Amino acid sequence: MTRDPLQPIVAALEELGTDRDSEAAWRVIVKYTSTVVRALGAFRLHVAPHDLDDVTAEVMYRLVRWAPFREFGGDEVRFRAYVSAVARSIVTANARRQKRYQQMEDELADDPTLVSKAVFQDDAVLNELLTRLLDVLKPQELRLVHRLASGASREEIAKEMKLTAGAFAVRLFRLRHKVRKWLIDNDL
Repeated sequence: MTRDPLQPIVAALEELGTDRDSEAAWRVIVKYTSTVVRALGAFRLHVAPHDLDDVTAEVMYRLVRWAPFREFGGDEVRFRAYVSAVARSIVTANARRQKRYQQMEDELADDPTLVSKAVFQDDAVLNELLTRLLDVLKPQELRLVHRLASGASREEIAKEMKLTAGAFAVRLFRLRHKVRKWLIDNDL
């Protein structure tokens, strides 16, 4: 009696239809999905080999989050079609994104001053912004920014400030939040 090579996939699909947390079923699905995406990406969608891992990871993420395993009911063909559609969607979206990035790079190559013109009219504006931001920060926050900018590690700075790693992380989070809020409040 020959064994059906798709039996483990069918069984895994059926199991995930009732128990989404089945580790054994997910192992089978991960292996199968990776094989399907790699074959599809390499031969049909013309995805570069170095991008296949990213596409596979995104497909797996979507499977974990949204796959309707109950609807597959152990049907490997429907599952393969679903995985293929998700992979195709991801590859198409990535291609569009790459095209937009390329267009932006081409525009910047045509006029390299475009970014600096848009952000800062001249150094006086930048100096004014920095002066206003420095007025907002407390001396300890300024010291923290200076030490980070000088390349010191978080551990070194925490030790110098006599803070635990957790307290330092909280202080850094609050500082970032304060700067972001200041930027938003000043329409920057």
